[in-house]
Amino acid sequence: MSFKIGDKVKIKAREATPQEFEDKTYYNFFGGLTGVVAKDAIDGSYVINIDRESLPSDFLVRHKEIEKLEKERWLSGLSEENRRSLTAEQKQYHLDYKLLVKEADLELAE
Repeated sequence: MSFKIGDKVKIKAREATPQEFEDKTYYNFFGGLTGVVAKDAIDGSYVINIDRESLPSDFLVRHKEIEKLEKERWLSGLSEENRRSLTAEQKQYHLDYKLLVKEADLELAE
């Protein structure tokens, strides 16, 4: 099955092979994560923008910590005048959690 950009998908749960673990192409925690296809890769893999609510709680906590640090770093790189001129909406900072996943490990989410 071919997926297209914008499709809601779920990563199939399975055990990673030693080779996948070594190549960093699949980890057991991928299984069950949901997200949206953001891009298709030349090799038949897909870039999936993972739904935050599907992340394991410890991953989500760490992701939010990194997001906060990156936002602070971004804001500190702006001049005081630029920071003051930003609206509340412009100050929002969101880091996506993306994974590259083989097509065989994906299924349409319900």
